[in-house]
Amino acid sequence: MFLFKDFEINASVNSSLIPPVGKVLLAVALFASGSLRAQESTSVAASVAAKPSAELKTKVEASVLVTGGNTDVKSWSFGAELRKESQAWKSSFKGSYLRSSQSGVLSADEHHYEAQAGKKLDERLSVFLQPVFHRDEFKGIDQRYEFNVGLDYVITNTEKTKWESKLAVGALSENQSGGETLNDMVIKASYDLKHVLSDSLDLAQNSSFATRSQEFADWRLRASVGLETPVHPNVKFKTSFEFERQNLPPSGKVENDYKTMLSLIAEF
Repeated sequence: MFLFKDFEINASVNSSLIPPVGKVLLAVALFASGSLRAQESTSVAASVAAKPSAELKTKVEASVLVTGGNTDVKSWSFGAELRKESQAWKSSFKGSYLRSSQSGVLSADEHHYEAQAGKKLDERLSVFLQPVFHRDEFKGIDQRYEFNVGLDYVITNTEKTKWESKLAVGALSENQSGGETLNDMVIKASYDLKHVLSDSLDLAQNSSFATRSQEFADWRLRASVGLETPVHPNVKFKTSFEFERQNLPPSGKVENDYKTMLSLIAEF
């Protein structure tokens, strides 16, 4: 879908011993020069080895909700996230798909994909580019494209808490199911919070807000909160609640939407 490359600079110094020639003094000078260069080579190699290499982290999440009796509802979703971070660069990809049916009739079909490539300015702050694609037939969105540029700031990053915020602006093009097309500038703000409550329970919370420059009242708010508990060193069970409000939805669509899901998360 989206491909990003992290760049690393590898430094090496090759030294070779020059065989002594002729006079003793010249031999000693050449040996001393070779020894000095060998020490420099060792120092540079050690410095490079000390820098941590970029590490790819993968997260996969599968969710399901099934009810029977008076109401027959089946919902499932699948999501994946890839992250890679080096000393100078941050890159990520997120994708998710949600499908739901009620009494055998399709009631939700949502696609969301986004990528991000960022250049670190320091340990906390980075600047990024972010293309986004979104499709939600039952909310009246046939296709929504965004291309954003923004700042990513890590508010807190400790053993127990990671809190990260983003602010971005970009170009928006949205085709709605009623035939209307929106071309505008989008303004977005979001944050992600992960906090360890105990050895067996984590809190995951995130929120995002987006609006258009030409119609500020056309804003969208999404917030979710979840509790995660480990069932395996690399697997967690999660229960979550998500709320979304589209202040000016397409014609015939409701403003508020929410869902509760049970999920399994694998991280490696």
